[in-house]
Amino acid sequence: MSRRRQPNVDGGRTRRREVWVTPEQDGVLQQAADRDGITVARFLAEAGIAVARAEDAAGMVETPTQRRAQLAELFALRHTLAATALDAKRMGEEQFLAESRRVVGRIDGLIDGIAAQGVEA
Repeated sequence: MSRRRQPNVDGGRTRRREVWVTPEQDGVLQQAADRDGITVARFLAEAGIAVARAEDAAGMVETPTQRRAQLAELFALRHTLAATALDAKRMGEEQFLAESRRVVGRIDGLIDGIAAQGVEA
């Protein structure tokens, strides 16, 4: 069995972080830490560092906060495009209107896809 605590480092650890979680979140964290045979503190540190490194390497790992930001940006883009399409309709630009509807459909698909990945409050 591996060591539950992190290995000692020269100079010790000079930074401390406190995290407040709900009882449900605590249960999930405790299960994950128990599964890996480590403490919750070590699990949080390893998971957070792994996510940060993966983002640096590939730019592909997303947190719920990042997904919320993406959703907000897509909603703003959709609103702008819909307003532009409405102006085009008033001016009789049917081809632009048709293309706008297609793009709005794609944006809606992206929004649904991001929302399906889960965005926690």
